[in-house]
Parts: sequence; C-alpha cells; structure tokens
Amino acid sequence: MASSSFSLCSSLILCAFLAIQTTSNPLADVCAKTGDLAFCLIFLNDFSHLNLHDLTQSTINLAGANASAIGAEIEILLEQTENQTLESIYILCSNYYSEAVRKFDDAKQYMKMGQYENVYTAAIVIADDAYNCQKAFELYFGYDIIIAKENYNFGKISGIVVSAASLLLPP
Repeated sequence: MASSSFSLCSSLILCAFLAIQTTSNPLADVCAKTGDLAFCLIFLNDFSHLNLHDLTQSTINLAGANASAIGAEIEILLEQTENQTLESIYILCSNYYSEAVRKFDDAKQYMKMGQYENVYTAAIVIADDAYNCQKAFELYFGYDIIIAKENYNFGKISGIVVSAASLLLPP
C-alpha cells in the first residue's frame, strides 16, 4: 500500500512538473537543475507564481531562515554535550552555519544590487557548509550526526539556491 501511495505521489509530482514546464515557469527551470525535483517542487510550492528574481530572493530568505534554525539547534546541542569530541564537532558545525547565515545576508544585498555572479558564488560556498558539517562528524568514527536530516535537507535547499542563482547569470 505504501509503495502504491508513493508511486501515485511521484506520478502527481511529475505531472505537475510537466504542466509547469510547458508554461516556462521559473520554478520548473530552477527545480529541473536540482538533484531532487520532488523536494524542490514541494519546498517552493508556494512560490510558483513568482518571476525568477523574486523566486531566487524568496529561496535565499527561506534558506537563510533554515540555516539560522539549524545553527540555533547546534548551539543547544553544544550547551548540552559533555563529550569533548562532540563539542569540537558542534563548534565546527556552528561555525559553518554561522558562515552560511552571513553569506545569505550577503546574497540578499547582492540581489538588491543586481550582482548575480556574487549571489551565485555565495550560494556555492553555502552549499559546501552543509557538506563540511557532515564531514566533521565523519572524521570521528562512531559519531552519527544528530542533525543528519536537517543537515541533509539544508544541503538540498542550498542546491536550490545555487540552481536559482545560476539562472540569473548572463548567458
């Protein structure tokens, strides 16, 4: 039953994507460039009516809020741990997410100034931050990343920002 439900959901997402794509909607263009079409369409569902500039701005805003929330969660974990190895990892991840939040703030300013190359560059750096946090946990054998799902989704969200920003670049 769950398999048929998943198949139906996947089919509906694909149909929605094809319908969006035929009208040349920026949402379809952005999501087509990501590694996870379904995640992108669900994440940006409320923004299907926006032009590419506003869609990119909204994506940056959402991703920045997501990075702030994960950073706050890491700070709580940091305060609660008594394990020095985990403390070191949390400090690294906290730094990565603080940097991501700062880069999103920079990207917002670049958007206002029409500096799309800088938006794209910032987005690529941000996408690396989730990966680097994951790698910090992997360096220490035996430690699972407690924020694995959040970190994984942040990586996908950052990829959406990269895709949107890349479409703003001149040909």
